Amino acid sequence: MKRRRKRVKMSKRRKKIRVLVVGNFTFDLIDGKRYPGGPPLYAGMGVVAAGGIPLLLGNYGPDYPLDILSFPHELIGERGPSTTTFGVSFVDGVRRMEVLSNAGSISEKVNVDADGVLVDPVCGEVREEFLRGVKAPLAVDVQGFVRPQCGLRPIPPLGQVLHSNFEEYSTLKSTLQELSLAGNREVLLSFDSDGFILVGDSRSRFVRTDMKGERTVGNGDFLLAAFFTLRLSGYDLWEAGEKAKWLVEAFSNSLPTLS
Repeated sequence: MKRRRKRVKMSKRRKKIRVLVVGNFTFDLIDGKRYPGGPPLYAGMGVVAAGGIPLLLGNYGPDYPLDILSFPHELIGERGPSTTTFGVSFVDGVRRMEVLSNAGSISEKVNVDADGVLVDPVCGEVREEFLRGVKAPLAVDVQGFVRPQCGLRPIPPLGQVLHSNFEEYSTLKSTLQELSLAGNREVLLSFDSDGFILVGDSRSRFVRTDMKGERTVGNGDFLLAAFFTLRLSGYDLWEAGEKAKWLVEAFSNSLPTLS
């Protein structure tokens, strides 16, 4: 009698996390030269680095070089007449910005199948109505809410993750504990190339950078996106922080400097 072979079930491949990145595409005008950027570019890279698929929603003009998005992505952006452009100058080593053009608000409807939504405005383009329509886990970068050139807006206290750099944090007049208790379960506070403070589970930890890179543009967007994608993928808080640190170090050391 022939023995029947036992069938071995193949485990299903883990599906990739889909993250909707919301924020306008941008140009930085430095010494007469335009550099394309914006959250869809930098946060999109962070999502991919962490193993996810970015869905990019933001306004851009016909002059924006979409071929710079050389990573796997889905573009659901809104093409308009112009791209948000910042004039960037350096005075005594301090970076100064002025708004030269603003591509305007993003659509208020969120009809996209995503595991998480990363709201990362650059100049007030995300309205409260848009945020109220988000049902998936939410991560928020405060940059586009607190830039004085764009008009200050209240920070939505409803995200799973909130990110700010130290300069932006100083304008919030809130402590890390207050930001966490306001509804943001986890807080990332960046200190440029030195690292970041990670707050969550009623604890905080300074995650120090081991390998500092020359790249200073887009690191915060990349960090938040990588960390958020890792958390959505099942990494615990501190594992996600350490892995995101390693990924942002690689990012800041592998790309050409723009400033």
